[in-house]
Amino acid sequence: MKKQLTENPLSVDGKRIIWLDLVKFVAIFMMIAVHCTDNVTPAERSEP
Repeated sequence: MKKQLTENPLSVDGKRIIWLDLVKFVAIFMMIAVHCTDNVTPAERSEP
């Protein structure tokens, strides 16, 4: 039988992998934090 497209490929027996969701959340949060805190020192702000 063919797999349905709506099935989550990262699930085990139809259950979500909680620790993997947590890792993805932390990675996304860290990426946003890095982009928000780029060039925050006064010396870096004065240079174009």
